[in-house]
Amino acid sequence: MRGNARVCLVFVGLGIAACETPQETIDEVACTTLCRCTTILSGDRDECVTNCIGNLGPVSEPCAECVSLHANECSSLVGDCTADCTPPMPPQPSEGGP
Repeated sequence: MRGNARVCLVFVGLGIAACETPQETIDEVACTTLCRCTTILSGDRDECVTNCIGNLGPVSEPCAECVSLHANECSSLVGDCTADCTPPMPPQPSEGGP
């Protein structure tokens, strides 16, 4: 019985690994959803997605989860997901030099 349980765990582990979504897909889906909520014209939306992927990618897991949860609620998506989807600012160099 124990041997069968181990085999099942191996198959479950392999199944989960096989279902991982590539980072590029996560970036594109999150940015497309964000831009759908913030732009009106489709041409502007295409440019928005390109800029978003360049500025935001790679999209963090908390951001992707938040966008996914709010995908059909644009009014709450921007307000609720801004903190999770704002990339951290790079450290500023000190004024005194290195």
